[in-house]
Amino acid sequence: MFPIEAETGRIDIPLICTCKKALIEVEEPQIDFGDVIFGESSTQYLNVENKGALATKIFVRTTSGEQIPFITPDDLPKDDEAERTREIVFHEFCATVSFKRTTEIDGYSNTKIQFTFVPTKLTEIDERLTLFFENQDYCKPIPIHLTGKCVDVPIYVEKEEYNMNVMVYEQFYREKIVLYNRGTTAMKIQLFFPRDFKPYLEFNPTLGFIQGDGKFEIWAKLKPDRSILQTCSRFLVK
Repeated sequence: MFPIEAETGRIDIPLICTCKKALIEVEEPQIDFGDVIFGESSTQYLNVENKGALATKIFVRTTSGEQIPFITPDDLPKDDEAERTREIVFHEFCATVSFKRTTEIDGYSNTKIQFTFVPTKLTEIDERLTLFFENQDYCKPIPIHLTGKCVDVPIYVEKEEYNMNVMVYEQFYREKIVLYNRGTTAMKIQLFFPRDFKPYLEFNPTLGFIQGDGKFEIWAKLKPDRSILQTCSRFLVK
């Protein structure tokens, strides 16, 4: 109590003093990049809130508190057949996921830590890191978990094989080929096929764009005659 003497008597004012501190919380410690197309990138954010009055620095480190090195893809082993030790896996993670090792946050404020996954080969990441703080007397280190996967080229066909079964000479046969784009950006496609088939086989269209998460239809028209067996003999399955 803080006493004050007044004409009407003594007045006791309750006085509470607390230590100025940083109280850090993370909205979601799981960072999932999902499926990332080879050649593309994915960026996710870690939302951090300071519910205390004291500003502090945030350090992204390993679970044991060690500093994370800066590694480029050129620093990785060139031999893909090399044994994938824990050290190599961690270095691959450091080379493909970029982020700031140190971030500052003010009192009673929010900030975001950006993580960007740029895969250099078909791989998966599954790494656990920890947030440490400059003033952590009242806030324990916070573990975070990063996951993601690099997948192959985004364009794929509905069916890998189209069987027109038994055909008769001088008759037309049509087949619809559906291509899909599992990526998020539009992709240009252009169709090529062996010259030997040009007298008998047509595709419409042979050039187009597939929108992200979309599909594209191509019609194939085949009209064989008796010369096809000789002209395209190298493609015969005997």
